[in-house]
Amino acid sequence: MNILFILLDHCFPPDIRVEKEARSLIASGYRVHLLTRRGKYQSEYEKLYGIHVHRFSNPAQRIPSKMLSRFIYYLVYRLYVTLVIIPRLIKNCNIDALHVHDLPFALAVSILGKLIGRPVIFDMHEHYPVLLSLDLIRYPKIIRPIARSSLVPLLVIEEKLSFRLATKIIVIVEEEENRLLKSGVSAGKISVIWNVPDLDQLNTIIKTKKNKFENKFVISYVGGFDRYRGLETLIMAMPLILKRIPNAYLLLVGSGHNEDSLRRLVKIWSLNKSVKFTGWVPFSHAMGYIKSSDVCVIPYCKTRFTNKSFPNKLGQYMYFSKPIITSDVDSFKRIVKEERCGLTFKVNDPKDLAKKVIKIYENPLLAKELGKNGQLAIIKKYNWYVASDRLLELYGELRNFYK
Repeated sequence: MNILFILLDHCFPPDIRVEKEARSLIASGYRVHLLTRRGKYQSEYEKLYGIHVHRFSNPAQRIPSKMLSRFIYYLVYRLYVTLVIIPRLIKNCNIDALHVHDLPFALAVSILGKLIGRPVIFDMHEHYPVLLSLDLIRYPKIIRPIARSSLVPLLVIEEKLSFRLATKIIVIVEEEENRLLKSGVSAGKISVIWNVPDLDQLNTIIKTKKNKFENKFVISYVGGFDRYRGLETLIMAMPLILKRIPNAYLLLVGSGHNEDSLRRLVKIWSLNKSVKFTGWVPFSHAMGYIKSSDVCVIPYCKTRFTNKSFPNKLGQYMYFSKPIITSDVDSFKRIVKEERCGLTFKVNDPKDLAKKVIKIYENPLLAKELGKNGQLAIIKKYNWYVASDRLLELYGELRNFYK
């Protein structure tokens, strides 16, 4: 079977999930093509990780932005891809199935699949309408109410129509599956494929020395910096933590839209000597920081998006046998409780977060037990070996589409 992955909201690489899915399919004899945007200095075609990567530049990009509203630009982009680029690839590469990643192109691809008789897999990395509503803080104030009242409801409609038209739907966590079931999607249409680590990849991470962190109690967070991630709560917990743990040291590994305000908060609280911003680092370095940590934190705010999330960092923390402290968002709370691999704190509560960090510090045997439980859960259940079997099962079911 020749499969066309469609990833059009950013360039490739990187995308860990897309890469893992493609590798698993290729290893099982499938031929994977990937359509994505063409970034600066990227070639139109290359074979990468066994994937036939096809890149294109949007013709609308050649028109000065002041001559096009954002809406018209987006419309031209979608029409060009759906009516020109994808049909051309389907014909030239003899494509048997379309695998569209995330919502922006899900509906257009699902309609196209119906018209030309190809199965469509709608791979939901995120709860997109809710994620957009959270990201509106980055838009100019004059645009926010318009986007909130028109664009977000439009995406909700697109999502519902995509559910109806897609052949199969992939979600990353059971809480998201429950949302789809409540909206009327049949259980047989949904596959839960977790956002979990590839153990082969993590096994190659070079052992990291403690060096400059040797005399520190290291608390770490790895990932993006956005308001819904709750990093303000983590920073505000540090003065309380330092009263009991003078050598506490917070590592914020990553970057994002909220970084400047977080740095200001660190300065206001006079925490410069106890908080380190690493900026963006390569994957192996980020994993090295986790290995050097004593406790790892996911302080996300509670939203309709985070309540149904399974970020890569959760599995990475567990793999490296680190006790985890998470806010009490639904999916985190369930997994941490089921696997007995960490503690949860009341969302947006620095005092409760500090209390849980101090509990880990004062109970090294508990910390070790939680870490071991998490690692065992990754080895037995939450790993890509298990998740990829579900992906291959899904594609095995597509054979019925051609019968």
